[in-house]
Amino acid sequence: MYSQKDQKMTKMQDDPLFSIILVAYDVSKYIEKAILSVLNSSFDSWELIIIDDGSKDGTYEICQSYEYLSKVNVYQMSRIGLGSARNLALKKATGRYILFLDGDDRVDENIMNHLHLKIKLNEYDLLSFQWQTENNDTGVIVNTLNPETTIAVWNKCYRRQWLNDHGIVFLEDVYYEDVYFTLEVVHGGPKSITIPHLGYVYTKRKQSITHMPFQTKNARDTLTVFQHLSCQLTKFNSDFERSYIVDFWWRHLLLMLNADKLDGKDFLLKAMIDTYVSSGLDLLNDGPYKNTSFIMKFKCMDLLLRRGWYAGAANINLFADFVHTLITKIKF
Repeated sequence: MYSQKDQKMTKMQDDPLFSIILVAYDVSKYIEKAILSVLNSSFDSWELIIIDDGSKDGTYEICQSYEYLSKVNVYQMSRIGLGSARNLALKKATGRYILFLDGDDRVDENIMNHLHLKIKLNEYDLLSFQWQTENNDTGVIVNTLNPETTIAVWNKCYRRQWLNDHGIVFLEDVYYEDVYFTLEVVHGGPKSITIPHLGYVYTKRKQSITHMPFQTKNARDTLTVFQHLSCQLTKFNSDFERSYIVDFWWRHLLLMLNADKLDGKDFLLKAMIDTYVSSGLDLLNDGPYKNTSFIMKFKCMDLLLRRGWYAGAANINLFADFVHTLITKIKF
């Protein structure tokens, strides 16, 4: 039996071209700008599906104030997590194409027009576009390149039927759900294109999950995501897929080493890091994933960790820069 919200969705325009999925949690300072960025779009054929995941700061009430619009549908959940919330929204979506928007970010008013022009010429499965980072503390906006290799889902547009045909959904109950989702999309071999237009403004703020200190929960979730990837390693054979996995592994090792809790007392985190390094070495030495430069990085890190080198974030970053510079100068 349909809920009132589901009935409302059937009454809006038939088959919108785009479904914009917005998952929000305690972003009352930013959510209105996010919603208005969609409402101010120069393109008309869209629906906005908002999942509020148990906000306690008035975010839900702000979202609800826009639900009188036929194109806006708001659902309130109770801390089901980003992956589960996105999967729920995907089931509710009726648009031919899917876009994702975080509650503290904004979409460009013209991006759906640009995407529409490309879709009219060819039914692409995946369209990537440019994005920018806005530092919420300084207001400085930095241009970001290589949109097709960004692990995030919000600078991409997905054909919904293609996702359904390939059974691609988000991992649930973990951070970094974008990583597995994006790699599954890449492996699916979509008909894709990158368009040279700014489509998304990403807000970098200290309170966001992405920029909070790396804690043991994050370490567990990183391992969970990688374990999912490891179970299917044989199917990831392209150079991009392999480099993507290894780069993810290396970058999150550095994040763990930068953790505030890594002070010699958190034995669980240390054990996870040791497992992380060992697993990374196993991966890099295994058949098609063999990558000499990354093997050297992991072996250097393994040696330092085994000697109790926990000198702090500054030294970790210096070490990473030194190893990267050294490796790039060596020819194999």
